[in-house]
This record gives sequence, C-alpha cells and structure tokens, in this order.
Amino acid sequence: MVKHLLLTFYVIFAISATAISADKIIIKPPSIPGELRSLQNLEPGIGLAVSGGGARGLAVIGILKVLEREHIRVKFAAGVSIGSIVMGLYSCGYSPEEIEQIAYQINWTDLLSPGPTRRTLLTSQMGQVEKSL
Repeated sequence: MVKHLLLTFYVIFAISATAISADKIIIKPPSIPGELRSLQNLEPGIGLAVSGGGARGLAVIGILKVLEREHIRVKFAAGVSIGSIVMGLYSCGYSPEEIEQIAYQINWTDLLSPGPTRRTLLTSQMGQVEKSL
C-alpha cells in the first residue's frame, strides 16, 4: 500500500516537474493600464509603526509635529495600544496639535484604574467595592 502511494506520488511529481520548465515562465506586464505609471509617480513618504506603553505612545505626537514641520508625509501608519489610537486619529485627519489637546483633556486616572467606575456599579455593589479597596 505504501509502495503504491509513493509510486503514485513520484509519477505525479515527475509529470508536473517536466511540464514546467524555466524557459516557459512568462512574466506578464501589469494587467491594469496605467498601473505601472501610477506606481512610478508615487509621492515620497514614510511608514510609521508606533508602540504602546502610555507615555511612549503619546510621545509620538511630538514626532508627528516634527515630521509635519519638515514636510515629511506619513503614508502608512500602524500602532499598538495607545500608539494605535494616536495614529488612528492622525490617519483620520486630526493634526498633532489636536491630538495633543485631546490627550490633555482625558482623565487618565479614571481611564487607567483597574476596577469599574462608581457610576457603572449597582447600589448594592458600591459597598462591596469600597470595602475591598
């Protein structure tokens, strides 16, 4: 049984290997007219990948200010945690100054506290949470 399987695999592999040879590989031009032309005329820019970690993610706001001052366009953006929020706002059209203003307006203590806020608790739960703190 195993011999028959190996023989079948070998025959199929040998047939497919002889059917494709290096001189028959054809590289096709771009299928969409103007696709190559549009790739050649791309504006220069950079991709920016931003980490998280609270203050490090917010430090990117200063980097974005410098990039804008130097007329360096961010074309691709990626981020994790707070970095994704900053880059998401920037990608939506917020200026670094507007993002900075948003960062100053956020109550970071409420946002980063480990437990639920008092407003989201039922009356019976409030006493339990206060005792555990």
